[in-house]
Amino acid sequence: MANLDIYLLKKEAACIAQWEDEQIEYIKEKVIEEGRQEDLKKGKAPAQVALDEAAFLLDLASVEGTWADYLERIAECYKEARLNEIARFVLYRD
Repeated sequence: MANLDIYLLKKEAACIAQWEDEQIEYIKEKVIEEGRQEDLKKGKAPAQVALDEAAFLLDLASVEGTWADYLERIAECYKEARLNEIARFVLYRD
C-alpha cells in the first residue's frame, strides 16, 4: 500500500474519531518519516527518497487542496535531490 493510501486511511480514521488537527498532522509526519527510514534501510539513494517524499507531498496537496502548505517542504526535497532549479521553480511567485 502506498504512503498516500496509508495516510488517507489514517486521516479518515482520525476524522471519524474526531481528532484535532494537531493529531492528524502528527500522523502525516509519522507516515512521511517512517516511509523515509524504510526506503533508506532498503538501500534507496537519499536523493530518490527525497524525490519520493516530494511526490507524496504533491499527491497529498492535490487531494487536500492545500498546495501552499507544502511548497517549502517540496522545494526542500528537490534541493536534497540536488535539483535546485526545480526547487526555485516550485517557490516562484509571479
